[in-house]
Amino acid sequence: MKYLIISDEYRPTIGGIARVAAAVAEHLLDRGNDVTLMTKSRSQNSNERVKTKYYARPANSSLGKIYLTTVWPLTMGSWIRKESFDRILIIDPANALPLPILNMMGKVPYEVMLHGSELIRYSRKKSTDALFARSLAGAERIFSTTGFVSKELKERYDHDSHLTSCGVTEAFLTDPVDDAKLIELRSRYGFGDTDFIVGTISRLDKRKGHDVVIQAIESLKPTLPNIRYLIAGSGPERASLESLVEQKGLQKYVVFAGRIPEEELVNHYDLMDAYAMPNRLLQSYTVEGFGISFAEAAARGVPSIGVDNGGVGEAIDDGVSGYLLATPDPEQVATSIAKIATGESAFDINSVKDHGRKFTWESVVDRIVDAHRFA
Repeated sequence: MKYLIISDEYRPTIGGIARVAAAVAEHLLDRGNDVTLMTKSRSQNSNERVKTKYYARPANSSLGKIYLTTVWPLTMGSWIRKESFDRILIIDPANALPLPILNMMGKVPYEVMLHGSELIRYSRKKSTDALFARSLAGAERIFSTTGFVSKELKERYDHDSHLTSCGVTEAFLTDPVDDAKLIELRSRYGFGDTDFIVGTISRLDKRKGHDVVIQAIESLKPTLPNIRYLIAGSGPERASLESLVEQKGLQKYVVFAGRIPEEELVNHYDLMDAYAMPNRLLQSYTVEGFGISFAEAAARGVPSIGVDNGGVGEAIDDGVSGYLLATPDPEQVATSIAKIATGESAFDINSVKDHGRKFTWESVVDRIVDAHRFA
């Protein structure tokens, strides 16, 4: 089958949508399909297996919407018609906005995958709400990554959808722990053999709650002097977080690792004793639609600490794979970390792993393919 995947975000860009797009493309290729990726030129796709079509969408949000609803349908639309794809999967929902306009010049069948934030954000403005409603109405089918997203879609736009979930890559399920690599990583970051390591691997975005964990570390250091916090990733909040660490005198306790190479991701989770990402719902109407990193941590036997908003309640099994908190509160996060560090809460490593291994990209692609076959 000839597939077109449309997504502004694609690896090596960090982010959940980038991971979804890359994983779906890889698994469709592995099944013998012809796959083309349409993405922004700055995404810098490094996957030579995937054919790529670039477009130069402006970074500015307002200009980007204008581009999507004017230039994009004309320039990209003619190319899409010429290529005659069997299926068009829009992984990044922003790219669904120009499809109703494109369809005025002749129908192009397409499918949309939803992740959560776009439903909340677009529905709050009349202009984007109307355009997004038309985009969803024109889709052949809609995929929701979590039950939370499916519920939001039904409440806001009265559409049903196919539930796909998200997944973890095969390495998280099968790679053995590399003890030599862990020794090297401890040395790289200045961690001692007895240090208790809390980690977060994500885009450095206010929604992720890194600042909440830093405040928790501050309160824990008198009673847990060997606690360390590893922040991995890049993003707009780095300078602010570094300033917070300096302000609180936590340079000894908090390490910024920067972006983690794909080949070292599993090793970094194996380095951790606990994973913490106290996600929050922002006034900008962004929400954690699932939280792939919670599933990745679980697949490696690492318990997580997250907050019960968005789809995180589906990524963390409270009491089994970690703690699901009511709010992103530093005191609650500190209490949860302390319970894990002191052994007050002993999570069964096999149960944690079993939860993480429910989420495979193979099953996600199965659901996408089956929806096409049996719809």
